[in-house]
Amino acid sequence: MDVLEIARKSGMTVILDARIGQIEYHSVYGSVNSLKKLIETIVALVSDDVTDAIHVSSETGFGDNAPTDCTTNRQLQ
Repeated sequence: MDVLEIARKSGMTVILDARIGQIEYHSVYGSVNSLKKLIETIVALVSDDVTDAIHVSSETGFGDNAPTDCTTNRQLQ
């Protein structure tokens, strides 16, 4: 997730202020509406990541209440 690209797509202006060696310093400017869009986009991306993690958890059996052997991914009796 490139936050500067997300900011641009949200309607914000991203300015490169300086480059020192390999480090870049940016400023981001925009309206309150573009800030809201940026936040909504990031929340949606994080929500998708959490949903994916829960999906993987249910596929692997982790997340169940039953104890699981982490080396074999088998539930213990």
